[in-house]
Amino acid sequence: HYVSTKGPCTRANDRCGVHTNSGVPNRASVIIVKKIGKEKAEQLYYKVLTARLSATSTFKDARDETIKECGLRFGKDSTECKAVTDAFNTVKM
Repeated sequence: HYVSTKGPCTRANDRCGVHTNSGVPNRASVIIVKKIGKEKAEQLYYKVLTARLSATSTFKDARDETIKECGLRFGKDSTECKAVTDAFNTVKM
């Protein structure tokens, strides 16, 4: 889902798609936030970005580690983890 970059750029349209249109991992993150909520997504991504990934991590690593952390945090078969997996599948990551 592409967000128009034509103004006016507001919070409602992600400042003309600054996150939604800026890359595959960003798009997955936007979908995840919409599905599980900002607070849960922040907690999940904080742990993944500070403890699970390194400077040499790949997109596959990011997907795998985010799904693993989701399982630990919310339960492997939780609705949150289904949403995370679905988001990565949606963007083909």
